[in-house]
Amino acid sequence: MHYSLLRETSVVRVDKGRAFNFDAHANVTAGLDYEEYKSNRRTLHKKSNYPVSRITTQNPVSVSLAINLTNNFLETAFFDWLGMDNEGSVVWSLPYVAKAEPTKVDVYIVNTNGVNLFIETCFVSAIDFTLEKQMPLLNIIMEGAKLSKVNDFPTFGSLSQGSVLPYSPLRVTVNDQDLPGALGASISFQQQTSWRDQRSLHDVGSIYTHKRAYVSDMNVSATINLYLTQRFKTDKLINMEVEYNTPLRIFNKYVAVSFPSTRITKRLDVSDVYTIAYDVIPMEDSENVQISFIGEI
Repeated sequence: MHYSLLRETSVVRVDKGRAFNFDAHANVTAGLDYEEYKSNRRTLHKKSNYPVSRITTQNPVSVSLAINLTNNFLETAFFDWLGMDNEGSVVWSLPYVAKAEPTKVDVYIVNTNGVNLFIETCFVSAIDFTLEKQMPLLNIIMEGAKLSKVNDFPTFGSLSQGSVLPYSPLRVTVNDQDLPGALGASISFQQQTSWRDQRSLHDVGSIYTHKRAYVSDMNVSATINLYLTQRFKTDKLINMEVEYNTPLRIFNKYVAVSFPSTRITKRLDVSDVYTIAYDVIPMEDSENVQISFIGEI
């Protein structure tokens, strides 16, 4: 079972009695499948073509949301739900130690054609943030314990998105020096989770749904694409050297991501136009990686 719901859809997340209404999005998809027990029936002399088949488990629900960044930054609530530390009204950092369990909320996917879906025990597993020659875009990956169709849902969000932010040029600095020829950057914040199997005698004969998850790891990475340029012979861009303990910052007018200490691996693509990709991860002794929605500095 797979739903693909476009611009007429509103995604409402209910957290601690407050409803957050997200409708400035490019796409929403929700997927659901099941685990099956299947056994062929045999005797000494023949095998039946009609096997025993039972649905035993509803697998976790996957939800994907591509959402635009708006001028009231309501979308930053997803970083709270991801389990990041809020260090101010517009600053979040990746914690050094992850929480034991993800932050759980309820999600409604409300559609004008009457297909209203309710996802219980839902949490954010990844946020991919893209800064390119387009409007800022967040790609949200969520998981939930159970999906069902409902008639009753929050008719409006107590908090709603503002106006979509326009394009802003990308800048990348390494050791406080600008990298020329930046084409685009993508940043990924993730938390690796698993579901606890808590089956009991009460689940016999019914379709089991997961109830609790735990966090095993959190991480952040970035990929920066640039034109291959060389201003000076000593430029490390052309040398393709791996760099360690290098501070790096990715930002535009509306958002900034700061890596205090990174390992940078460079990949060269030789085609009609020479380009180079920086694969960035924080070092093991790095200070916390921060994302700030504070505008251009």
